[in-house]
Amino acid sequence: MPRLFEPFNELSHRKEKREESTDLFRILEIEEEFISEYKKYITPHSYIDDKQNCYNEIAEKLEEKVEAIHLTPELVISHVNARENPEINSDCLIRGIYSGALLERMQQRYPLGSVRIDGRGKKFNYLFYRTRKVKNIVIENIEGDEILSHAGSDNSKIANVVLKNIKGNGVLQFAGSSCGKINNIHLENIYGNHILFGAGSGKGKVEYVFAHNIFGQYSLSGLAYEEGTAKHISGKNIQGRGFLLGTGEKGTASHISVSDIESDHFLDTAGAKKGNVSYLTINHTKGKNLLRAIGEQEGVIKNIAMQDISEEELLRGTEDYKQNFKNMIYAEDFNLNQERLFKEIQDIIDRMHTLNLTQQKSAHEKIAELQIQLFA
Repeated sequence: MPRLFEPFNELSHRKEKREESTDLFRILEIEEEFISEYKKYITPHSYIDDKQNCYNEIAEKLEEKVEAIHLTPELVISHVNARENPEINSDCLIRGIYSGALLERMQQRYPLGSVRIDGRGKKFNYLFYRTRKVKNIVIENIEGDEILSHAGSDNSKIANVVLKNIKGNGVLQFAGSSCGKINNIHLENIYGNHILFGAGSGKGKVEYVFAHNIFGQYSLSGLAYEEGTAKHISGKNIQGRGFLLGTGEKGTASHISVSDIESDHFLDTAGAKKGNVSYLTINHTKGKNLLRAIGEQEGVIKNIAMQDISEEELLRGTEDYKQNFKNMIYAEDFNLNQERLFKEIQDIIDRMHTLNLTQQKSAHEKIAELQIQLFA
């Protein structure tokens, strides 16, 4: 016998589903309106200032357009799930800009809201491009170039970013740059070139970075370049030319600790041109031109401790400015206390990928404490 009256909670649930479906339709409709409006003026080859202006305009117009929409974290996730963005063209760039502006607007309504995207292998170029003032973002299992590119830049801030199982170039490039800031970044199983390239540069700031299983050229290069600041950088199992190249050049990198690195030109020019690298511990590293030109042109490299590092062309070309090195210690010269401290640092790095962001922050701080003791 058919039921004449359904339980209230079922009716309420169906009503919410209908509203969510209507809101998603409107969100997709607004996206197409913006693409039609801006595709004549903005391309992937446009000047960076023009892309920034496009984002600012879309973010401003979006506030009124979504006023009647129940813009929740779930709706932002549904928008990403409803789209593929596989090309490098004007439509895809504007769609990526729109996704970033949509995320920002959602965060304004839900200050504690978090977004977790499981792409299940889909491709979305420019996902959350230039998004600003966002609290928590987790993205997994997705492919795309320039995901979160320039996020948290231009005087904005992002609290926490976790990326896992990502394939694409330019992921998080220039994030937290141009007086922007990102507090915590966790990267794991990332395949592509220029990952986190230029982050925190141009008077920007990156507080905590952990990178694990990164494969591609110039990963984490140019961090804190040009008066930027990178406070804590830790990494394990990184492969590809130019890892950390130019980090702290004309800027400041406080604590760097890495292990299991295979990279030609690793740390080349780091701390150069009046830059500053305070503490650097390196373990199990090989490649050509390692630490080449580090600290050149009046840079300051305060403390370096190294173990099991390839001697092939190590510090080649640094003879003219080794006076800028305060302490350089090889493992064979460690005393018993230094050996213990160095091992404790490596143990923390080895288990860092198993920790949540709060625990990682404490682990970074512990590494910094141990580095200071190591050189005391």
